[in-house]
Amino acid sequence: MVNLKSIRDIHRLIENYLQERNQHLSGEVPTNPEDWDEIFTYLKALTNLYGVVPIEKNIEIYNEHHDQHIDVDALRYIDYDKRSKEITEFIGVKDGYFFNLDVLIDDNFDSLLTSKAGKPFFVPDKEEINRYES
Repeated sequence: MVNLKSIRDIHRLIENYLQERNQHLSGEVPTNPEDWDEIFTYLKALTNLYGVVPIEKNIEIYNEHHDQHIDVDALRYIDYDKRSKEITEFIGVKDGYFFNLDVLIDDNFDSLLTSKAGKPFFVPDKEEINRYES
């Protein structure tokens, strides 16, 4: 059940993210706009699959599947893309993790992290990623 506290927490997380983004963005965008389609696919797919995924793990999986590699600095420019609103409606960023905003509905973020501690990640192959996107 979604309560007022959960809605406030989600709103606060998004506001904090937007403030941090505005403070950190500078210089040229290091990733080509045409690469964002694939990056968005991976962000959505991996947060749908795992619920909560370390940013570095997302980058690692993306880089394993692609010749063009990204790093954490490239991801801070994600809002330059026109679909950033779609992403921030479904994916949050907290403490070095991307997460599906659905995990906040039941205050599930910390318990999900605890339950995953020390367990290996299932890594879908490149073709399987699309199955987890929606």
